[in-house]
Amino acid sequence: MLPEDKLTKKFWDSLDAKAKPIFLMGYRHGAGPQPGAPETKRGFLVLSAEHFPKVIEKLDAFYKDKDNEHVRIKLAIDIALMEMTSKPKAEIDALLKKAREEVLTSF
Repeated sequence: MLPEDKLTKKFWDSLDAKAKPIFLMGYRHGAGPQPGAPETKRGFLVLSAEHFPKVIEKLDAFYKDKDNEHVRIKLAIDIALMEMTSKPKAEIDALLKKAREEVLTSF
């Protein structure tokens, strides 16, 4: 796993309000279109700048849960996008379970 793939709550919380959108912009450009990525709105497969405020709000709330503090930012973003597109709760819960289990094997 690359070092940037290990970013979690500790890194997210180190970013201020101005740095979070900049991070998401870099993330978006680095990730590019991903086959099978959660759609943010019909026709979009990548994170769009218009979604940054909502994603930031969701990540801030996500990382307030102590059980999520070691979940990788990439998966936290995926979960936020799934919530924003009203994916079934069962799908979101499955990814969250996987993300939390990864913590036990990744570090």
